[in-house]
Amino acid sequence: MRDALSTPVIFALLSIAVASIFLSLQQRNEIQILHQELKEQKAFFHQHHDISPTSKINQEAVNIHSSSSQSATRYLYVTGLVGDGQADDTRPIKRALKQASKGNRNAIVVLPKGDFKITKPLKIKGGVKLVGQGYGPNPLQIKFQHGGSVLISCVGEGYAIDITEHSAGVENLGITESRSEECVDRSSGVRVYANSTLVESVTMSNVLIYQFMNGTSLSLEAENQGGIAYASFKDLRIRHAKVGIKLEAKDTGSFVNSNAFHDGAISGGITDIAVHASGPGACNDNLFAGMVIEPPSTNIAHVYVTGPKTNVRMNDIRLEGTNMAEDKPLVIIDDDSYGNVMNGLLGHTFIKADLNRNPEITFATNKMVGLQASTLNQFWNSAFNGLDASSNSLPGWTLENLDASYDTNEEELHPNQRIISLSYSSSQVGKLKPLTVNKSPIHSFASFGIYAKTNVQGSIIAAMKSSGGGTISSSSHTGSGTWEFIGMSSLYDKTGGALPYFQITGDVNVTSPTFVYGQSQLSPGSDLLSSSYAQMSGLFVNNVIDVELQEGDQWVIQKGGNIFELQTTTSTETPCTTSYQQIRRINAGSERFPKGSIITLLFPACGDCIKCIQVVDNAYITLASGSLFPTSVVSKPTNIVLISEGDGTWKELSRNGGS
Repeated sequence: MRDALSTPVIFALLSIAVASIFLSLQQRNEIQILHQELKEQKAFFHQHHDISPTSKINQEAVNIHSSSSQSATRYLYVTGLVGDGQADDTRPIKRALKQASKGNRNAIVVLPKGDFKITKPLKIKGGVKLVGQGYGPNPLQIKFQHGGSVLISCVGEGYAIDITEHSAGVENLGITESRSEECVDRSSGVRVYANSTLVESVTMSNVLIYQFMNGTSLSLEAENQGGIAYASFKDLRIRHAKVGIKLEAKDTGSFVNSNAFHDGAISGGITDIAVHASGPGACNDNLFAGMVIEPPSTNIAHVYVTGPKTNVRMNDIRLEGTNMAEDKPLVIIDDDSYGNVMNGLLGHTFIKADLNRNPEITFATNKMVGLQASTLNQFWNSAFNGLDASSNSLPGWTLENLDASYDTNEEELHPNQRIISLSYSSSQVGKLKPLTVNKSPIHSFASFGIYAKTNVQGSIIAAMKSSGGGTISSSSHTGSGTWEFIGMSSLYDKTGGALPYFQITGDVNVTSPTFVYGQSQLSPGSDLLSSSYAQMSGLFVNNVIDVELQEGDQWVIQKGGNIFELQTTTSTETPCTTSYQQIRRINAGSERFPKGSIITLLFPACGDCIKCIQVVDNAYITLASGSLFPTSVVSKPTNIVLISEGDGTWKELSRNGGS
């Protein structure tokens, strides 16, 4: 910056020297005074824009051109200011801002040190920056006349500064509301506003926004199809306000996204919300990095996020509320918001959010713990075992308008994961669909995919029912002739379930389909113990469930294990005679066991006073031999193993004792 300023100042000095040859003595004296002031201001400017508030420069001399180039930066030094915090300094500041907005608008309006009362909002046009000398020695309390450049707002209802165009900025300033009776608790601080327009690349740095107790310190608002993006805010210091920072896309066609807040702090008496992001428009991907948010307490929350298209990314932040009531959250994320990222340090109280929709909330704290969805593959028979090419059937899957066969020439990508070739020859769309996927009501997201290899571009996509009820799909295969993973992650239709499938319109090889709940990365392939393969060493422990004696011959047992110990009763009558309780159906109603479920029934010893329990061979239970098990009184426990057909019927696999 030093080099950039040397040329314009030297140019101005040379111009003055040449012109002085033809001017009167009085004019020479005036120019010498101006000459000296320019030198002094250059020296001050090089010391971090440290310019004396008492400098007087006539308005025509304010525009210092570094060259005749239209892209050169112009510096305009505001003059005619009183700067005592009492007199109205609105006019000279607005005059300088208006002058800066002319021409190429690549201009910096420089405020000297002082306390400048304004009674009308300052509108900063595109390409113009308002730069002061810092905000004084004490950010905890602005002490007027103690150095720095401070704007004192008495603008009434509205904002002290309004930015409505690209590439405008504010630097090295304090902005506060006047404490006088006619001004106090009426206005807000700075607004970036997009009404039916796009506003990009606004910058603010080293700005203190202070004591707007009935307003908002900094607001980014878009409405009527307007948008705000790529703004950068660095080292903002916000103290005492109703709302600290507000991000709002006021209608569905507007957006406030991809803006960044680096470092800085929000502290002091923030009455309602420190950071508020809301829709219904797209108000997302706004970054807060390294910021401290620590009001002692807030009436609503320190951070409040609402709207289906709204989220924030808060990285390495410190979030504290030393006086926050234990039952009030520091962060509220409404249930329709998802994809929020928050990490850093969390002190005091808790976060109110659906952490399954927001798995990247991972604060270091003893007040909460983040959630990650299970990585267990929910596709049954993801190994594609049991394909019958003659009947074109595959356990656990439905093949629509496709012919399937094993490809034994391809090397498996993962152990025990078979590769099948799907031939497509129909005029109708082919689909590979799982017969069922276990539901998970706690989750709103589903992630799934499959490895595919084909030479036909666009021949396979992943698809499912979206949360809106329509169909949402992934990108398709490029037709590269190599293995590509075709998958997607999205909100799904919770009323009918995720209903994932793979749509196929060309010949393709596929393997290792994977489905998990949550917005997660996938891990295709099999583990030593998975839905497609099991290999273990060590003890295998199974649950044994007691089943009380039931009346009638239609028994219901809970699906909490595979081994069931049948309980009986002992008669107190004397003398005792042997009695029997028979079983003809097991969970034949709505509580049916899935096909392939294997259960073991343990029968107690019985006879005399102890009632015997028998399974009867019938249309619902097919015994390997005989019409009853056990056939009669048994002196020691026996068991029988049954397998479910999935329709309420069972077949015997084996038995031990009981004849």
